[in-house]
Amino acid sequence: MSALLRATNQVLTDGRNYLARIDDEGYRESISLLSGSTIGQHTRHWIEFFQCLLVQTAESNTLDYDRRVRDKRLETDPVFASIIVDQIEDRVNDLDLSRHITLKTCLEENPLHIQTSMERELWYAVEHAIHHLALVKVGWQSLGYLAELPVDFGYAYSTRRHMATTH
Repeated sequence: MSALLRATNQVLTDGRNYLARIDDEGYRESISLLSGSTIGQHTRHWIEFFQCLLVQTAESNTLDYDRRVRDKRLETDPVFASIIVDQIEDRVNDLDLSRHITLKTCLEENPLHIQTSMERELWYAVEHAIHHLALVKVGWQSLGYLAELPVDFGYAYSTRRHMATTH
């Protein structure tokens, strides 16, 4: 298994771990430190980037993150979110990472088409998820959950490497 797939599986495992330990109320609670957003909203957001990559590229060679489904159930039901994470993990290991695709996006109402690859976009989804896991960690701590999250939960891989060399 490639380092990228190991990193992907680790991020998905981190997600599954907190989803298994959070209660429905905490998952849906508005958190002032997160500008009123919820752990569930951050979870939905990072999950949907993986879903976009998997679903849209199964249908075509174009990927458009702006076409996310925004499934409310992902942000209100941690059990459902965990099931989707399991499905993502099952599918991500079968990706052809060398496949070239086109990323479609819009800047200032101007469409952009950027040549990219499955490998690059999977890495983007991993890094994007880590960013949201860091926010989940802030929410987790502000809600007073006693269960500890892993020390490196929500840290980018470059930060982890840097910390390992400075300690």
